[in-house]
Amino acid sequence: MSQRLQQSRPDSSQWFDRNFFDRHNIDTGYVGTGANWWGRAAWPTLAGWGAWGWSTPYYYDDAGYGYALSTADSNYTYPYSTTTTPNQSFPTQVAQGTQNTSSAGGDWLPLGVFAVGSNASAAAQSNRFIQLAISRSGEIAGVLYNSTTDAAQDLTGKVDTNSQKAYWSLSNRTDSPIASTGMYNLTEDQTPINVHFADGSDQIWTLVRLQQGK
Repeated sequence: MSQRLQQSRPDSSQWFDRNFFDRHNIDTGYVGTGANWWGRAAWPTLAGWGAWGWSTPYYYDDAGYGYALSTADSNYTYPYSTTTTPNQSFPTQVAQGTQNTSSAGGDWLPLGVFAVGSNASAAAQSNRFIQLAISRSGEIAGVLYNSTTDAAQDLTGKVDTNSQKAYWSLSNRTDSPIASTGMYNLTEDQTPINVHFADGSDQIWTLVRLQQGK
């Protein structure tokens, strides 16, 4: 799926580099670090990135339930136990865009680039993409990009280190939808995300990882 996405968008190799950020007036706090923001994070790297003490990864399904994954031999298998209730508490400070995207030391880990759609098939045809990164203090930052209009917008958010859930929204927009999923989910090639709207409604969307073009 991700290879087909890349092949259908040959100009994507020019996305999310320093020239892209400058051209779209994007300043997420990590722009000047020179990292490859297409990179993906393996779970061991992600779990040790901050001082949050994660050992067992949790995968969140499209209903918001978190499943603890077996870590035998470092091969994560689905699931051996589940949470009793879905975690659907959406932090209002993300929706209000007050999250500060500067990180002490400027340490940011790329989470990758994903196509966004109502399902995997829609994502394969989508013109909407997100690029995400996480700081050592648990901040989320990134960009929402529309390849048809060439419009890019800052994303900000944070991680609930207790539940391992990431939340993000458009910066400085009080009416922005809030997206959420598990941090382990963001290490995979495809994942559901929950999207909570200002009117109280919710939708399930899908992220499909896009490989960097050459």
